[in-house]
Amino acid sequence: MKNVLFIFDYYFPNAMANGICISKLIDDFNKRGINVSILHFDDKYDHKQYAYSNNCKQYIVTDDCNQPSKYKVYLKWLFSLRSYPTVKNRLVKKLYQQSLEIIEKDEIDTVICTFFPVETLIVGNLLKDKFPNVNFVAYMLDSLSGGFLPRLLPSWFTRYKKLKYEKYLFKKFDKIILMEASRTHHQKYNLKDEWYKNKAVYLDVPAFVDMDKKEFEEKKQGDKILISYAGIIAPSVRTPHAFLKVISYIKDLNIEIYFAGDNCCDDLEQYLNFDDNIKFTHLGFRPYEEVWKMFEESDVLLNLGGYNPNLVPSKIFEYMSLGKPIITTYRLDNDSSLPYLKKYPMCFCIDEKDCNYEETAKQLRLFLMETNNKTIDYESVSKLFYVNKPVAFYDLLIDSFDKGKKNEN
Repeated sequence: MKNVLFIFDYYFPNAMANGICISKLIDDFNKRGINVSILHFDDKYDHKQYAYSNNCKQYIVTDDCNQPSKYKVYLKWLFSLRSYPTVKNRLVKKLYQQSLEIIEKDEIDTVICTFFPVETLIVGNLLKDKFPNVNFVAYMLDSLSGGFLPRLLPSWFTRYKKLKYEKYLFKKFDKIILMEASRTHHQKYNLKDEWYKNKAVYLDVPAFVDMDKKEFEEKKQGDKILISYAGIIAPSVRTPHAFLKVISYIKDLNIEIYFAGDNCCDDLEQYLNFDDNIKFTHLGFRPYEEVWKMFEESDVLLNLGGYNPNLVPSKIFEYMSLGKPIITTYRLDNDSSLPYLKKYPMCFCIDEKDCNYEETAKQLRLFLMETNNKTIDYESVSKLFYVNKPVAFYDLLIDSFDKGKKNEN
């Protein structure tokens, strides 16, 4: 494995979760002398633009393709056999044509197609026919068959369709990397599938930050406790209401709360005016560099529970790599973040669905007082979350491809 191509959605300065995770893999590959090329979307650039970014070759396609109409999507759910309802066919063609050039020009030996979106997996299938000697990896940072299901059709039917389509897509890939959060789902539905038995492996979100064995500095005692959160806030995804209600009962601590990210909750403005001891600010979308600086300057980091039990937010591993106290809410008993956060020694959990706000506030106040200015040694946390470090991804690919080829010879 010498020359690797990642195909995914958005990268810096407009990076979303996939781009942030892949940037950490790129950094690790660079240290090991592996040449990295990336092909990603950006609506603001011409698809022929070429540049060096983050010590990798960067290629861009414009994602200016409209989603299929709801009527067409509905018909595809009902009648299609080998086509996914929301596929942007023009985007597939763009990615395919650009990938053909990159693989030949950069002498790519391994292509990593990152889901979400599904177009990357379709392109991987097409490319494998053209380049049978190149290794193709489906990197499932999100779950296809275990993820979102449309509401207008029976869940058993749409789940069945997703499983069939997943099986069709995966059969040409040399390796399918699944997330630990989706293990229960795949063991329920895919144990007998050939792709699962012969190609599937589990890793986890590679977001645990390598701090170079840095010892955390004790933060100076202050009279303010800064709590920060970054991510999407939307009623269909996650909301901060339970946390904000709980925090409003704490009257004797000086607290500042910062939210960074897109906000689709119309009623969030009501929380902008707490009592005098609490200041709440919604910053809106911020570049990743600003968000990371906010994490480093914070006393406590906040995670909000979501509706999807198969999707782990990458930021929780960034939180834990900093060794700071964490507050998390959850609305599902099988919330994907809980198994990780419960292993972390300084985490306070708020059950959104069964919460006595006043009593929980008393417990949270005690947690904030007990963990004030405390951090956890990086090395001890790092050992707990090896599979969330980029080195685990590298080790898996080397074992799968380079060592495998040596054994064949």
